[in-house]
Amino acid sequence: MKGLILAAGIGNRLYPVTKKIPKCLIKVGKKRILEHILDGFDYAGIKEVIIIVGFNKEKVKEKIGTSYRGLNICYGVNDFFKSTNNLYSLWCAKEFIDGPFIQCHGDIIPNREIIKKVLDSPLEDAVVIDSNPKNMVEDANRVKMQNGKIIDINKILLLNESAGRAFGIYKFSKQSAIDYYKHIEQNVYKHLNAGFEIGLRPLLKEKNFQPLDINGYPFAEIDTISDLKEARKKIKSILEYDKKF
Repeated sequence: MKGLILAAGIGNRLYPVTKKIPKCLIKVGKKRILEHILDGFDYAGIKEVIIIVGFNKEKVKEKIGTSYRGLNICYGVNDFFKSTNNLYSLWCAKEFIDGPFIQCHGDIIPNREIIKKVLDSPLEDAVVIDSNPKNMVEDANRVKMQNGKIIDINKILLLNESAGRAFGIYKFSKQSAIDYYKHIEQNVYKHLNAGFEIGLRPLLKEKNFQPLDINGYPFAEIDTISDLKEARKKIKSILEYDKKF
């Protein structure tokens, strides 16, 4: 199982914090967002991680290098980060994806038990969700269930239609990874500024994706200055929380 972190974006809504560094290198607590994610992968037992970089890519490579706490780090590069979205960043990882993987967005800080729960889960295809309605925000993906499986993901589902908030962690089996990239290839050049959802939605209808609910475990998703301030307030509780499911 490999880890894939999408971290190519500029982070315009975090300006001027992101004037000279990409969002993934913003410091929250004693470490940067990307380091918090890598700590989670290391704790879960993943050995190889691909990071897709773009904006100020050399600063990411300089900070993280090719080895982090024993993790083997590889880089894919989205040179068109100004005019594309994370669908294209996923396409930039195609040469590295040859089996099951965990997709993680580079603007989240999950409690380390979350990623371990994903890796240890018997579910081969899963969307990590938080079913707590108190953690639902307007600009967040939500998942729709039908007949016991996830069939859609978007930001417009009504709360009473949604099983929970999808905040940026997805698990793919080997076959689903192959099919995911088929959908990405079909769409990436037609929709250069599209998000990853355009590749995931048809896959959800074809495969048996299940929700992996982490309700109770804390995390931060950092898109705006207010998100950043909140994450810095609660970073200690995010990292130290140790409740067992």
